[in-house]
This record gives sequence, C-alpha cells and structure tokens, in this order.
Amino acid sequence: MIGGKHESRTLTRDVAGLPRDPSLLESFLRYQAAHFDEDWDSLIQHFMTHRGEVKPLVQVVQFETDVSAFVAASPFEAAHDLLTYTQTFGQVGLNKLPQLSTNEKALVIEVALFNLATRFQLLDQEGAYQSISVSSLLEKGRAANLVMCTVWLITCLTVSVVILNSFFEL
Repeated sequence: MIGGKHESRTLTRDVAGLPRDPSLLESFLRYQAAHFDEDWDSLIQHFMTHRGEVKPLVQVVQFETDVSAFVAASPFEAAHDLLTYTQTFGQVGLNKLPQLSTNEKALVIEVALFNLATRFQLLDQEGAYQSISVSSLLEKGRAANLVMCTVWLITCLTVSVVILNSFFEL
C-alpha cells in the first residue's frame, strides 16, 4: 500500500487545488467511468499514479443487458432497476456531503457541472444548446451551491433513467 488514509486525503486536497485543465478533468472523468466500482481514495491515488491512463472501454452491444448487469452488481439492496439505483446512489451521495472538505466540495461541484455541460452537448444534435459549453458552465459555476448542484445532477440522471425506462418498455 502506498500510504494510508491521510496520504489519500492529501492527494484529494491537492487535486481539488490544482488549476483547472479541461483535458485533465476529462481524463479524470473517463478514468472514473472505467473504475466506477473503486472507492474514492483509491480512485484518486490510482489516477495520480497512472497519470489518467484509460484502457478503451468495451463497446456494449446490448444496452439493456449492460444496464441490468450494472444494477445487479450494485451494492445497494434496494436498487432493482436503473431508476432506483440512481435515486439510492444520489441519496447516499447527498448524505456524504457534510463529510467533505471545502476543496472536495469545490471539486464535486466542478465535476457535476462538467458532467452536466457534457450531457447538454451530447443531447444537442440541433444546436439548441450552443451557448452552453463545458468552459462557460464551469466559469458560471464557480459560485454554485454544492447541494443545489448535486440535486440538479441527480435530477438530470433520474429524468434520463425515466426516459430510458419508458423507451425500453415500448
């Protein structure tokens, strides 16, 4: 083991205090997506150690199968579909907010805003959201409220899940 909880907390603080490099943030989000089952301290430590190297994700042929496998592997007993998983995961996240340091809260806000901006860009096939970019949302979000940002992200995820569930029921 390369250090304990104190060193991991220091790494988290250091990452939260780094100047914001959009490519580094994108690299971290991709790394986080590929290692979603890892605890936060290990995730930060491995990301810093491996400099954000991400092996290409396996292309999923059947989306429904992948979602079912993801929910089945969930550590939350109450989660039996993607909607309840998202709600449970979001509630667990909200319960952990008071434990975060100021720098960690700032990092959570930034990651949430980055995810939302990316989501808008992906949804934007017609150009309706052109004024919303990752950089503009991150710039406007510097004064964002952590709880509101987290609730907004959870709401967006929940709405997406409801839409996906209704799509697959057709």
